[in-house]
Amino acid sequence: MQAPTNRAPRILGTLMPSRAPSAAAAVVAPAAVVSTCNARTASGKKPSAAALERERKYMDWLAGLPEPARDDEPRDESWEAFMKERRARKEKERLRKVEDKRTAERRQQQTHPTYVQQQTEYAEWLQAWPSCSSASEVAPFTIFQ
Repeated sequence: MQAPTNRAPRILGTLMPSRAPSAAAAVVAPAAVVSTCNARTASGKKPSAAALERERKYMDWLAGLPEPARDDEPRDESWEAFMKERRARKEKERLRKVEDKRTAERRQQQTHPTYVQQQTEYAEWLQAWPSCSSASEVAPFTIFQ
């Protein structure tokens, strides 16, 4: 059994740009239409909902690709480029969630007083000091009154 060389979605009933003569000639069936017209994969199986969703996102990504700055620059429309970008985006989202979770855990575990608490305690201590007779004497030393 040979491994497929083209990693493009293998849902029959759609014409992928990588298989089309040109991107302008590509005819694309929406995922909703593909799911209702008994689409089959290359192996003859029904595509999963996730596969249809991936193909829809690929088509959206392909439609949103910017035109190259120059005419002689190739535009990478391959499935591999889409998956590379998708993996990078998912990894970035995953790392952001992990960082948010770790930050929340660290904030829960903080035992030292915050800056505001320290300043408030310091202001109270200064006001309680016997040599301070008024709040005006305390004001130059604190940020709170």
